[in-house]
Formats: sequence, C-alpha cells, structure tokens
Amino acid sequence: MANKKSIKSLGIKKRTQNKVDKVINKTEKIIKNGKNKIIKLKEKAIIKKQNVDNYIKKNPKKSVGIAVGIGAFVGAILTAIKIKRKH
Repeated sequence: MANKKSIKSLGIKKRTQNKVDKVINKTEKIIKNGKNKIIKLKEKAIIKKQNVDNYIKKNPKKSVGIAVGIGAFVGAILTAIKIKRKH
C-alpha cells in the first residue's frame, strides 16, 4: 500500500514538474520576445530622433514656428480645462 502511494506521488511530482517546466519555457520566450521588441523600438526611436534633428537643422525657422504653434495649442487646451474645472 505504501509503495503504491509513493509511486503515485512520484507520478504527480513528475507531472507537476513538467507543467512548471512548460510555464518557465513559455515565460522565457515571452521575455526574449519582449526584449527583442524593446531593442527594435529603441532603434526606431534613435532613427526618428535623428530625422527630427536633421529637419530642425535644415529648417530652423519653420521648426520654431511649429514649436510655438504646438505650445500655444497645448496652452489653450490646458487653459480651457482649468476654466471648465472652476465652473
């Protein structure tokens, strides 16, 4: 009787270990994919930054105008939100 329990216990342990191993493998794959995606996003961000820097160097006046326009727009939105909250 004790022998059957120990055999059954070993079977449960083995199945549990197999399931744990599968979860660990899947988690490692997810982490690896996530790291690869982060690397690709960093590369894209660097390229975008370089493109923006080049645009600003080639078009300084236009860049300042765009920045002023965006700043005014954001300022207007924040002012409108502030006024709306007071009422």
